[in-house]
Amino acid sequence: MLKLRVNKILDNLDAINANYPGIIVSCILGAKLDYSILAIRESQAKDKINSLLGTLSSITSITPDKVTEKILQRYKQRELISTSAYGRITGLDAKHYLFPHLLNAGLINKPYKHYQLTKEGLRIGVYLTSEDGGKFIGWQKDKLDAVVAPIKEHFISNMKLKLFHITHVSNIASIVDKGLYCHNKMVKYNDISNKSVNARRNREVTSHNHNIHDHVPLFFNPKNPMLYQVMKESNEKVVIIEISKNIILKDYTVFSKGNAARRDSELTPSKLKLINFPWDKIYSQNWIEDGIVNTSIKSLTMSECLIFKHIDSEFFEAIHCKNQLMYELVSNEQSNIPIKITPELFF
Repeated sequence: MLKLRVNKILDNLDAINANYPGIIVSCILGAKLDYSILAIRESQAKDKINSLLGTLSSITSITPDKVTEKILQRYKQRELISTSAYGRITGLDAKHYLFPHLLNAGLINKPYKHYQLTKEGLRIGVYLTSEDGGKFIGWQKDKLDAVVAPIKEHFISNMKLKLFHITHVSNIASIVDKGLYCHNKMVKYNDISNKSVNARRNREVTSHNHNIHDHVPLFFNPKNPMLYQVMKESNEKVVIIEISKNIILKDYTVFSKGNAARRDSELTPSKLKLINFPWDKIYSQNWIEDGIVNTSIKSLTMSECLIFKHIDSEFFEAIHCKNQLMYELVSNEQSNIPIKITPELFF
């Protein structure tokens, strides 16, 4: 009887964690979740977790600290994730991408109103029970990543976008050695961004509960108003790093339709929405019409791909320079990444 009660509590914890991945570790450690849910739901879930931990301690006569330690170890080692939660983290919409792919892969079927695991699906997924008694599927994320890889490869192969990061030439040696870090993790870095504009980026991305400054900013169109301004202010000692588009497959990636510093710019993790961005305006080479600045197009040329925390230099495809002088300065700092003189990317 005791074993059945313990297993029921563990099933309930699994269900909560599958609906809100990482919430048990977050609850125990007092840390923030890596994504956003309604505050009332987060509070209710954490109250339920604490209640279940208390019950587990009571019925097993194990001290609360020991129970907490064991549960923490359990969820640090094994994370189950619902299909919808996986979609939020990866940016792959569950309805349009995940469920159809899992059906085609033979991991689930839908004989009635609800999805069911097939025999093959049971190898990487389990049934979990929600608090209201409903059944849903929880997946082992690393194994689901492998199954979903073809979707990601198809998405990347069909996207013609390019990604760029603008930086001062003095940062190149450090960047090639250590990669690109988000604003909140940068040290000993020659920051060429506009301080007042950057201050407006100090806000959360609601889809993942991360600050914009927790992301490395990349532009789709590097020849934009920011580049124009920093070239003037830095005496043109600016280079552009081209990043492999494969980086957008990293978890918690966010896309900004317009400059992310603007409150009216849409921020979304959805790769489906990215496809429908106004690319003709994003890649516009001019944002002035009849001598008047078109603020909408100006912002759209600074649309961004925001990569969580860090980009390793293995994703660097080239370092673009405006002229021979910049080429020689970069060549003196590193020899690992291809260097190109590409004046058409600059003003």
